[in-house]
Amino acid sequence: MGLVSSNICFFCLSRNPTWRHLLVCQKFGPMWETVKIIFRKAKCNWKQGVIFSGVTDTNFSALNHVINAAYSVIFESIACVLNKIPIKSDPSSKLRQKLFQLLYSNFKEICHDEVACSRFQVYWMKLNFLFEISWPSIDIRIPVYNLD
Repeated sequence: MGLVSSNICFFCLSRNPTWRHLLVCQKFGPMWETVKIIFRKAKCNWKQGVIFSGVTDTNFSALNHVINAAYSVIFESIACVLNKIPIKSDPSSKLRQKLFQLLYSNFKEICHDEVACSRFQVYWMKLNFLFEISWPSIDIRIPVYNLD
């Protein structure tokens, strides 16, 4: 991938990985399975290509935040390895944390009154299984998906 002189994946030791390998690397497999489950619960078809292109259907645009959060987990993991910083949590847990932070900060930023709160709900409607709003607060429940 050009990050270091070695031709071995940092995480699974595959030889000659490309940047696309990180999206299918077994280290991140459970995290991508969680993303797929979120897509299914949002009633959006999952295609492997969506990892690269994002969701183009505007009804499901909030799902692009989920994909972006997964990318962020991957890039943080690379930064930790390159800087010899121990990785403290698995990618799926880190994804859940990022989604929680995203929903919470977006809610706090947007929902200054009930009208604005309804805009928040409309935007995140396809992912409303992740939260419940009782104005003026939000209860965020990012589930742990059992992949067995």
